[in-house]
Amino acid sequence: MTVRTSSDTDAIREVVAQAALVVLAENNTRPTRLSEKDSTNSLSSETWRGIETISELSSIEFRTVSINRLKRYAADEHLSPSATEELVRVAEKTWDEHDQSVDPTVPPYKADWDGQCRSVDLAFVQNAKHLLSEKQIEQLKEMIQIEFPK
Repeated sequence: MTVRTSSDTDAIREVVAQAALVVLAENNTRPTRLSEKDSTNSLSSETWRGIETISELSSIEFRTVSINRLKRYAADEHLSPSATEELVRVAEKTWDEHDQSVDPTVPPYKADWDGQCRSVDLAFVQNAKHLLSEKQIEQLKEMIQIEFPK
């Protein structure tokens, strides 16, 4: 794991360094000071993504959060592993359909991510109706309204 920190002021540098130490400790690693040359070589070997990938990366992140929420819901409802698997399959298919409908000409900073997530989640509820009871459908709708209010 590589964590590089820098700052304009000593005070901020110390705060950032302390936060980095916490992350490293959580991952059972320790800091290693790099020389300027090693630091430059390390940075130049990284794969940097341009602004054109922000929408794709954001979609992946929202998809992951959405499916993890669904798995949490399934666990809370004590759904069987096979029912959970089927719900996840339906959710992934719904996200795939959404990804095909996204307008690539809309800049990522202008995208309505809350609206898109709400739209996908509501489409999922429709697609999953045959797998859940009416009560469970209503619970899912309530969860969506709490997380993505209009």
